[in-house]
Amino acid sequence: METRTLLKGYRIREAFSQFIDVQPLDGQSLILYQRILGINWNLFKLHDSAAMMKVRAAEGEPVFQYAWARYNDAVRPSPDSVELAIEFYRKAEQAGIPDATMCLAYLWNEGAFGQVDREKYRTMMQKAVEAGSEMAALQSLRDRVWGNNGQKKEPREVYGQVTEFLERAGGSHQDIAPQYYTIVGCACEELGRSLEAYTWYKEAYSAGDPKACMKMAVLSGGFDDDGHVIRVDDFMSIVEDGMAKGVADCELYPMYTIPEKAVAGWTDEQRERISADIRQHLERAFNMGESTGAFFMGNNYQNGLYGFEKDKEQAWIWYSRGAARNHCFCLQAMADMILNDEAPSGYDYDFMYNCELGALRFGYDDTLVNVVRAYQQGHLTEYSAEIERYYVPVYEELYEEDDFEGSSDEDLQRICP
Repeated sequence: METRTLLKGYRIREAFSQFIDVQPLDGQSLILYQRILGINWNLFKLHDSAAMMKVRAAEGEPVFQYAWARYNDAVRPSPDSVELAIEFYRKAEQAGIPDATMCLAYLWNEGAFGQVDREKYRTMMQKAVEAGSEMAALQSLRDRVWGNNGQKKEPREVYGQVTEFLERAGGSHQDIAPQYYTIVGCACEELGRSLEAYTWYKEAYSAGDPKACMKMAVLSGGFDDDGHVIRVDDFMSIVEDGMAKGVADCELYPMYTIPEKAVAGWTDEQRERISADIRQHLERAFNMGESTGAFFMGNNYQNGLYGFEKDKEQAWIWYSRGAARNHCFCLQAMADMILNDEAPSGYDYDFMYNCELGALRFGYDDTLVNVVRAYQQGHLTEYSAEIERYYVPVYEELYEEDDFEGSSDEDLQRICP
């Protein structure tokens, strides 16, 4: 069966297996191969191929050097996974695999080389774009939709550029990555055009982008102020299709459809049954690559929600699992547990500040004050270049120094969320 058809049907293992004995890859075959491996969730469907990737990467086959790097980067199966990812991305890049360059750019933006370097990220992303990386071209557009990573926020311009591209590509029967449709949908949402966004997400999902499924479901179901679905039947009709196709974040659905206050009306039997069902879905989400599953598991254990028994040790374990995959809420939750004296012994404020820096790197902007104030009082000095370049200027723009006048190192606790 044609690879594109398999990808549209979310049959990732079969699509990947088509390339195992077809070497070397070039042209459209290489693009499709990179497309399979470009979605982190897909790597969790390739556990059975991991040993083969490792062997063939060690033997010097470039496409498997890239696959082994992607597996380590996405799944993080061992303590040295990031180092292995860097090593094999570099080898794949030298062998001419464009997306490997973009993956290294991502790691510069994540601080995997010690400190975040957004200039290096942008330089390497441009290098990847020029080498023909589809992954890099897509990320450049995403940055412009939301104004991330130093890019100007311009969803209207991205909408026009991508829709024009799609029209030309469709007229010439050019193969199109489904993420382009998703990007147009995101631009529409930024422009307040939700109905049109839904149409684009539907196109993206049918073309093989799993990330578009939950976006469709959210628009279809609507959320109330407490973060729960309003039109559950509409939401679930999409989510159930996503689960059947192995879309990881669809497994999170109980947290969006069951208000926690409903627990008060449950019988003991219902509580036990529903709690077990929630645990099963959240664990499955995590095992499929959706780290938010770890956050919800940790939060449920920490606070005794949805019939979970309060268990600080289990909460820490689950938050740590999510943090290992760079989930910002898990990192911040660990910091909060240390602050509130709920963490296991041996984790001090310095570890807390490192967690908050990690949370800030991966999108939790509320830790900005904590990180800069910690740095000003002598912590996190090994990240001075990153903090001075990216966080101090924002802090100085948003806050006056006298906002925290008189704060001591111990008082820093009071600034933490």
